[in-house]
Amino acid sequence: MKKHDLNKNEAIKMIYQTFDLEDSSSDGNGKTIEARYPYCDEDGQLLYTIIRYKPKAFKVDRKLTGVRRVLYNLPEIRRADEQPIWLVEGEKDADNVRKLGLVATTAPFGKGHWRHEFSEDLKGKRVNICMDVGAEEEAERRARDILKAGAREVKIISLPGLDKEGQDISDWIEMNNSKTGDEIKEHLETI
Repeated sequence: MKKHDLNKNEAIKMIYQTFDLEDSSSDGNGKTIEARYPYCDEDGQLLYTIIRYKPKAFKVDRKLTGVRRVLYNLPEIRRADEQPIWLVEGEKDADNVRKLGLVATTAPFGKGHWRHEFSEDLKGKRVNICMDVGAEEEAERRARDILKAGAREVKIISLPGLDKEGQDISDWIEMNNSKTGDEIKEHLETI
């Protein structure tokens, strides 16, 4: 609570997210909260949280007027020197990639909400863009913007075996579930 200047409820929410615990609480409108995704500044200070509901819907925990929008996992991105950063399409995908021991991020609020300042946070970095199937134009647009901002290297990754609109890296990881996490990580790194 002290580290992130949170109240008790906010701290509990962050613990659920950090340790990938299932939180079956409800929002009071019959929707079940599936996950909470904390967005922190470069110093780890919580700026806002995106809440994922079941059935699939999203909501931010506060009004964002005057609140800086940042990439998901920004402190980790800032620390990544040589390790490539995987830019994926959603927080769930980023978390699944991170479980493999890779650095991963996404932009808040989906593919249509990329901002140039996100590219600035990737300056000097190696970036692997792995968007959902069907979002190739968005991947190219982001790659151009990230390169213009000074990224060291940008690759657009198309994962083998994904061919249906909307399939993503989480689907690909699940398709390879017969392999260990290290084997999947190694396969991703060689693509």
